[in-house]
Amino acid sequence: MRCLIAALLIMLAFLGAAGARAEPMQWPGSNWTLEAPAGYEFLRSPIAMLKHPSGAIIMITDFGKQSLNIEDFGQIGEIEGAGTQNEGRLDAVEAMTVGGRPAILAHMRLTRRNAESITLFIEGESSNAMVTAGIPDKAKGAVDEAQMIAAMTSVRENTQTTDQLLASLPFVLPELDGLHIAQIMMGSLVILTDGSSVDFDAEPANTHAMILPTEDTEGRPLDPER
Repeated sequence: MRCLIAALLIMLAFLGAAGARAEPMQWPGSNWTLEAPAGYEFLRSPIAMLKHPSGAIIMITDFGKQSLNIEDFGQIGEIEGAGTQNEGRLDAVEAMTVGGRPAILAHMRLTRRNAESITLFIEGESSNAMVTAGIPDKAKGAVDEAQMIAAMTSVRENTQTTDQLLASLPFVLPELDGLHIAQIMMGSLVILTDGSSVDFDAEPANTHAMILPTEDTEGRPLDPER
């Protein structure tokens, strides 16, 4: 349950129709593809996302390979982060198979954010992914939840090389001076370390750094050449 809440925090900052589904798109900075639903625009602002005009969004976050366990998601009705802006209530969770791979689908009510979250965790051959849909209350009449879930469950693993992942970033990394890439997340977020783990708490004596681009104060779009 805690991993679900933590992974949603960055997505929450960006919360603001039926039709034919597109060919699978390779998600930037990711080892996963997804079939974008009709009516959604792909954005890098700066996090990679599909955004509906109503404000609903879909995002993919890569994680290291690990087994999924539905018991880790807590009990239905359980409240996480009670009293905080990120307070959430788990409304439903189910185990399923997606593309032949084990997966877990969770529905959460973000009580202080006036939004619903649908999250699909999937275990791949060499990595895991979390596909998250955020639906503000104002968007509920404008988006088709079944269409969003159909898009989320179209996710498939397509392992990329490090060079391919780096080429998809909206910036060029400088010389790392003893650091190496531990993880690339959400199309733009790079975690660096001089240790062996992406987990800050697991290696408190090691250096960890995060690189995440933002739009400048004049609102100009990201330029991959800068």
